[in-house]
Amino acid sequence: MIGGVNAGRARLAAVIFVLVAGVATGGWMIEHGFRERAPRASSHLFEQVMARISASYIDSLDMGTLYTKAAEGMVEELGDAHSRFLDSARLARVQSSITGLVGSLGLDIDVRDGAVNVVSALPGTPAELAGLRSGDRIIAVDGRPTRDWTTDEARRALRGSPGTSVTVTVQRLGAAGKPTALVLTRDTVYVRPVQRAIMVAGTTGYVNLRTFSDSAAFELGAAIDSLHRTGMRSLILDLRGNPGGLLDQGVAVADLFLNPRQIIVSLRGRSADTVYADEHGQKWPDLRIAVLVDRGTASASEIVAGALQDHDRAIVIGRPTYGKGSAQHVFAFRDQAGVKLTTARWYTPSGRNIDIGAPAPREAGAAAADTARPVFKTDSGRKVYGGGGIVPDYIAGDSVNTPRALLFAALGADFPKYREALSAEAKAIAAKGVSDPMFDVTPAMRASLYQRLERSGAHVSRSVFDNAQELIDRRLGELVTRQVFGSAAEERRNILRDKVVEQAVKLLR
Repeated sequence: MIGGVNAGRARLAAVIFVLVAGVATGGWMIEHGFRERAPRASSHLFEQVMARISASYIDSLDMGTLYTKAAEGMVEELGDAHSRFLDSARLARVQSSITGLVGSLGLDIDVRDGAVNVVSALPGTPAELAGLRSGDRIIAVDGRPTRDWTTDEARRALRGSPGTSVTVTVQRLGAAGKPTALVLTRDTVYVRPVQRAIMVAGTTGYVNLRTFSDSAAFELGAAIDSLHRTGMRSLILDLRGNPGGLLDQGVAVADLFLNPRQIIVSLRGRSADTVYADEHGQKWPDLRIAVLVDRGTASASEIVAGALQDHDRAIVIGRPTYGKGSAQHVFAFRDQAGVKLTTARWYTPSGRNIDIGAPAPREAGAAAADTARPVFKTDSGRKVYGGGGIVPDYIAGDSVNTPRALLFAALGADFPKYREALSAEAKAIAAKGVSDPMFDVTPAMRASLYQRLERSGAHVSRSVFDNAQELIDRRLGELVTRQVFGSAAEERRNILRDKVVEQAVKLLR
């Protein structure tokens, strides 16, 4: 019954939309082939309601305002977080927004349930240095509440000239209590698709693909070729924190590893379905592959992970992905208003819908069956799970209820003090001298850091601090290594000390 009501509501909304669009755009949509007519009874009802509001509502409203409100309500009633009515001001902001995945904070965001959510923060950018991470909610920008903002509006508010500041109010994932206001300084952010490409253990190579810009497939292919010439026989393809990008690049990257005519992804909309299939033979058919994913893996990244998993070409390791599997299109009308509508959803080769998030498996290790998710089969008959996002073959890495989340929740508004204490302690350690970029952080170093925190006035219990030892050791070690040996050494340390990378090396063996 509920499904029938919702379906009826959606049909009514569509009917009303035809009337509003025809009036508000001077028939522009009709001129462009939109011929469907509203049923007479439905249009009559709409006209009656409009006339009664215009004549009897306590406040006087002109017809233009009523039509705008009707259009806003129709799109809102679709219940789709990615669809939005755009008045002339919003449409102008969307059309003039800078193209690309990230702004000058190095932050990729999405809107769900009316809230602005962090998908990922790029390494070394103002957002990452401020501690923003996947799952955080941005509830205000410069004091302006972000509730019901579009993704484009939020991106525009966060962007600005390099060197200018913006105050971002964040509700941290898993944190109780008041939100945290962070002052970030914008910077010029340029992101190369391939961030790192190194050999990590024996014949195992590692490549971090950070975004699907227009050169992603080319740069990834070149990086793999380079490692392959040095003896790589197993590849760890790291898509963690990759928010996606261009659909054709997602297809092109998957094409590097699959056989001709194997399906990569299906795009299903109301008017037509599009199936993307592999067009080229594999360059490295004997290469064993592990794909790393997490909650920050979204969109085109999920297409690649899903295609390689469904065709049994790679083992997928990490945490369930974000579940951004829909495509949007902006339709501008003649009167300078418009709508941003979800026009299609993506499906993996086995038929999994990767949109609409669902609970992650609750067990560590091999991904357990989740009765809430529909079951699909890979080419070899292995079970994989739909219902939103890509469920890894092997669960590894941080979950929501981790010592890191508890530490950040305990810090709250004192997070900047923690960051400053880390930086000061790293400088002190570097000044004493470190001979090996892979040095171990000692208990004495951690104790000194905690003392700095206490002197700064930050309030964190020693038990919470000690439970976050792995996070603290990793971050402190990275900062010291960067100061003494440079950023390249820091990146190598970061990879080699990564627990998920270590697990991937073991599984590939």
